[in-house]
Amino acid sequence: MINIYDATIEDARVLSLIHSACFDRGWSQKEFEDLFQRRNAVCQGQMIGEDWVSFSILVPMLDEMELLSIAVLPNQRGQKLGAALLGHQISILKSRNVRRLLLEVAEDNVSAKALYTQLGFATDGRRPKYYRRSEGAAIDAILMSLTLKTA
Repeated sequence: MINIYDATIEDARVLSLIHSACFDRGWSQKEFEDLFQRRNAVCQGQMIGEDWVSFSILVPMLDEMELLSIAVLPNQRGQKLGAALLGHQISILKSRNVRRLLLEVAEDNVSAKALYTQLGFATDGRRPKYYRRSEGAAIDAILMSLTLKTA
């Protein structure tokens, strides 16, 4: 059984460390603190023992939510932690009458795109050259959404 826990502003430092381990440009502790304080972020994750190994962070937008980031430590990947975490959050959002869950994903992030497709997300569009890789490459962002409640 995979346990899912709520993260708070007090966890900003460790969330920043996980994010930095997973992405070219990891978010700082201050950026996480700002998300909690200014954007009413909802963050949940998974722990092994007392150590966070994954998290996802969502922000509300009227009757929708946006998935800002989901991260699983590289040494914990392949165990379906991301699918379990996001599936759990989708169930909660449905029960709270959230209409849609939105996200963007780098075009070259094959595993994330496969996860989102498996969970029923549809491609809505793209933002050309939205992401910059550390080596300088420009990567398109793919916009995706999942309808949780019909009008």
